[in-house]
Amino acid sequence: MQGVVVILAITVVVFGAALALLLTAGDPAARLPIVVVPALLVHTVLAGTALIVIVRRSPTTFRSIGFTKPTARLWHLLWQVPVIITVAVLVQVATSVLTSGASEDAGGSIDSLLTGTSGTTVVVLVVTLAVLVPFWEETLFRGLIFTSTRARWGTGVATAVTALLFAIAHGIPILLPYYVTLGFALSLLRIFHRSIWGPLVLHVTINTIASTAVLTTLG
Repeated sequence: MQGVVVILAITVVVFGAALALLLTAGDPAARLPIVVVPALLVHTVLAGTALIVIVRRSPTTFRSIGFTKPTARLWHLLWQVPVIITVAVLVQVATSVLTSGASEDAGGSIDSLLTGTSGTTVVVLVVTLAVLVPFWEETLFRGLIFTSTRARWGTGVATAVTALLFAIAHGIPILLPYYVTLGFALSLLRIFHRSIWGPLVLHVTINTIASTAVLTTLG
C-alpha cells in the first residue's frame, strides 16, 4: 500500500499549504480560485508522477496493473458506459430523495469556485478534473490496490475493498452511495476488460460530463 501512503502525504502537504494560504489571506473567498485550482493541478501532477515512480521502482509492472494492449472488448463500453452512468444517476437521485435533497449542496462548491474566474483557470480545472485526475486515480485504485488485493484475497474482496476506498477517498458523505456504486462498476470493468482502459474510459467520461454540466450552468 505504498501508493496510498504516498498519495495521502502529497494530499496533506499540498492542500495543507493551500489552506494555510487561504487562512492568511485578507479575503479568503476572493483568493479561493487562484489558490485551489493551482493546488489541485500540483496535487494531480505530483500524484501521477509519484505513482509512475513507484511502479518503475518496484517489482510491479505497468502491464501487471492493467496497462495492457487495448483489445476489441473495449467496444462493449459503447453499452456499458451508458448503463453504468444511468445506474449511478438513479442511485444519486434515490439518495437525494431519501435525504430530502441534501445532496444538492454538494455540487455547489465547484460552481462557486469557478464563478468570476478567468477562462484559462476554467480550462485548466476542467482538463485536470476530466483527464488527469482519472489517470492517477485509476492507476492507484484499479491498478495498484486492486491488483495487490486480488493477489492476496481474491477478486471479490479486491472489488469490494477498492470500491469502498474509492468512495471514502472522495470525502463527501452524502455522495457515498453514488461513489460506492461507481467504485464497484469501475472494478467490474477492470475485471471484464482485463485491463485498466475500461475503467479509465468510464472515469474520464463521467468527469467530463460533470465538468461540462458545471460550465453549462455558469454559461
